[in-house]
Amino acid sequence: MVNNTRTGFPKTDSIFVGNGGKKVVNFFIYRLKEKHHIGSKSMRKYDIPKTPLQRVLKRSEIPSVNKLEIKSIYKNLDLSSIKNEINQLQDDLIKIAAPIRSPNVKVRKRRKKAIYHTTPKWRREFSPTSSNPFLQRQKMQELRRAAETVWNRQK
Repeated sequence: MVNNTRTGFPKTDSIFVGNGGKKVVNFFIYRLKEKHHIGSKSMRKYDIPKTPLQRVLKRSEIPSVNKLEIKSIYKNLDLSSIKNEINQLQDDLIKIAAPIRSPNVKVRKRRKKAIYHTTPKWRREFSPTSSNPFLQRQKMQELRRAAETVWNRQK
């Protein structure tokens, strides 16, 4: 059976000493008999599939009063609710271990990169809003041609 260990911190004690993990280990997990390595391979041998609860109930040294008490605890257990409790405690532990940083900490921002122009300076200084006489003349010729084609189709 798993024993309770106290760390000295009240929040972590409530997480580690909580009954969720203890119940799972003592009532539901099978026992590893031996484990040995051959090179990089590890070989595990488990005992006959019995939970620690079944092993305790089989022992003759344990009084029947204690066995009845353990059986009543086992009948009231629900593995899914225990798992949810363990998950909640793990979330609490993560929050303790990695607290969120305070919002007052200044975050460094990357400065913008310099703009490298591929066009010469005299062309960049030329304003695109001012009209180019060559382009205006070209547009007028296109409009004139389009108007002539429309006029010719109507005749």
